[in-house]
Amino acid sequence: VGSQLVGKQVNKVLKTFFNQRRPSASGKTSNGMPSYHAQHACFFASYLIQIGYVSLSPYPIVAACTVAYSRVAIQMHSFDQIFGGALVGLAQAVVSARLVSLLRVLLTR
Repeated sequence: VGSQLVGKQVNKVLKTFFNQRRPSASGKTSNGMPSYHAQHACFFASYLIQIGYVSLSPYPIVAACTVAYSRVAIQMHSFDQIFGGALVGLAQAVVSARLVSLLRVLLTR
């Protein structure tokens, strides 16, 4: 839960930093880079794989790609915005998994 709260704040900062508008067909005026849906979906899939809950099963990856693609299909984001979100989500998962591993070691001493 903590990782998602931090991830949401990181997303807000990055949206302000990149200041990239969504596709005009979205009807929204808010910034679109990076896509939070793609970030969250990629985080979840990557985290499950990293902690060994899902052993390299294609299902979490397929689900994350489906979520990301749906954002392009409904014209809420461009491809680069979902790709950026996916990269942020992957980085977030790597950091989160490492922190959880470190905490486990420290707490079992």
